[in-house]
Amino acid sequence: MALEDRFSLARIPSLLHHAGCRVTLLGDPRAPACASRFVKRMIPCPIDPPSAAKALSNLVAQYGPNLPWVVFGDERALQAGILCRQERWLPQVFPVDPFKRADMIFRKAAFMEAAVAAGVPLPRMRVCRSLADAKSAADQLQFPLFFKRDVDCAGAGVVLVSDKSDVVPVYQKLSDTGPVVVQQMVHGAVGKTNTLYSRGRLMCHTSAYATRTWPGRFGPSCIRQYFCDPQLEKIAADIGAATGFHGLCGFDWIHERQTGRFIVIEFNGRSIATYHLGKYVHVDYERAIADFLHDRPTVQRPSLRPGDRPVIHMFPQDIRRCISERDLLGLAKWFSGTLTLDIPWGDANLILFFLMDFVRLGRKRIRRLFRRFRPQPAESPAPTTPTHALA
Repeated sequence: MALEDRFSLARIPSLLHHAGCRVTLLGDPRAPACASRFVKRMIPCPIDPPSAAKALSNLVAQYGPNLPWVVFGDERALQAGILCRQERWLPQVFPVDPFKRADMIFRKAAFMEAAVAAGVPLPRMRVCRSLADAKSAADQLQFPLFFKRDVDCAGAGVVLVSDKSDVVPVYQKLSDTGPVVVQQMVHGAVGKTNTLYSRGRLMCHTSAYATRTWPGRFGPSCIRQYFCDPQLEKIAADIGAATGFHGLCGFDWIHERQTGRFIVIEFNGRSIATYHLGKYVHVDYERAIADFLHDRPTVQRPSLRPGDRPVIHMFPQDIRRCISERDLLGLAKWFSGTLTLDIPWGDANLILFFLMDFVRLGRKRIRRLFRRFRPQPAESPAPTTPTHALA
């Protein structure tokens, strides 16, 4: 279920197809995932969560007792699922208990509070439910601080606050969806961990540093460096036990420079990007999902040879970054064939979709450059009004 136009979901249909699924996509027909040849059935629906909830209910009803596995692809889709709480089938298709734990995977504040109780390593932080709480957090924590909206993802709704004078306007801006999470900045490398759980039990996980992000410093990654670390396996297992998650999800972390610890900064309670890259650390998500669907909670652990840390430039994210940032050297590497590991050669429809997207994006950049450097016509002097004398 995809209600947002996200590039990160485009590879999910292929992943599910090769795991033995027949893929039906419910959501925005403009979403890149719709272009995949592995989508067997596309059902357009409105992207506002209440309308999408009705569409989801109608779709699930078609399956009768043989309920489908519903993969929620974004926060709007999760919200639509939560709005189906009155449906008897929801506990069987939602990734957690929809009555006791839904907020834990949908809202940042609820997850952070649960993570504290579970002993998951977190930054120094406060959950602020009022402006007074936010001012108190600013007094107790050390600047700079991250202010985070309760419902958002991929860097949206995150504001870096460096001075007390910004606390009030930023809190007022971000408090529209609920409490605001205030976190003290942790210095270190940012990364992502993808996970698959079976009723809270960790089946497999893969981790990578986000060596480059786009758009912006706090946006999604476009270049990843894969590695293995037992600390992240324990964190992933603890998160699964705390949430009881069933399905695909992931979390973001910072590898703290001073202590070497991995500090969790955000949980993504829905499918995220790059499960297909698990092969670079010898994790086969397709086989894992097939086992998951047959209720065989097998375990795969990532592994690499000593010193091996593969760097993957993500398609199409890194090409879009190169075009937007006018990184001609990066584009040359892509077109020379040296960065093509992530191109979905088995999905020509998806490749064509992204090639057309690159053309549209390139045209926009060229038009902007043309407007910037086009000489402006000189302003003509304002006409003077003749003076009339009356005799």
